[in-house]
Amino acid sequence: NILVNEKLANRVLGMVFATKGQFSVAFDQMEVVGTSGGGKVEAIYTPNGFLKTLRLHPSIEALSEQPKRRAIVAACAEARNKGHEIMEQAEEQVYAHYLIALEPLLSSLDDPTDDLLKAVPLSESVLPKQWEAMSPMEQAEATAR
Repeated sequence: NILVNEKLANRVLGMVFATKGQFSVAFDQMEVVGTSGGGKVEAIYTPNGFLKTLRLHPSIEALSEQPKRRAIVAACAEARNKGHEIMEQAEEQVYAHYLIALEPLLSSLDDPTDDLLKAVPLSESVLPKQWEAMSPMEQAEATAR
């Protein structure tokens, strides 16, 4: 039963990665646009975050270096943020779809912590007593391990 569940989980994971790959290919074809300076600066990105085109209106060239740079950075940031939002939505859709497929599998699995707690009840364990005796630094080190 566990082997069947593992095979099913691996298949579903494979489908998740394949779907994400398909989205990635589609995203390479898409464009998101960010503008600033009243539309005088336009940055075109893919949702994956690759700059495709940067268009500057000739009037932008008359600006000093700092305002010109701010306008370019603002347009790029807007486009990247739009792309990031699209990527997040797509990822949520992919995982939501496959979590629904995995739900019966996950509900059939036993929780190993239940078995551990049955084997050694917390009241009989020496860990809580040792933990309380540790300094906060020792607790942090133990948790890091």
